[in-house]
Amino acid sequence: MGMISQMKQFVFTIDSKEVVIYANGILNASSEILRIADSKSKIKFVGVRY
Repeated sequence: MGMISQMKQFVFTIDSKEVVIYANGILNASSEILRIADSKSKIKFVGVRY
């Protein structure tokens, strides 16, 4: 059997609103959060939930 990678929950805030992105790694989560936020938004990484 192969390894099954489990998606993690990456928690960000966009202008003080909490957003959870499900991804396998921080790079995927970061690219997704940048895609959904506009250029004037204040983005902050909060943490990871497993």
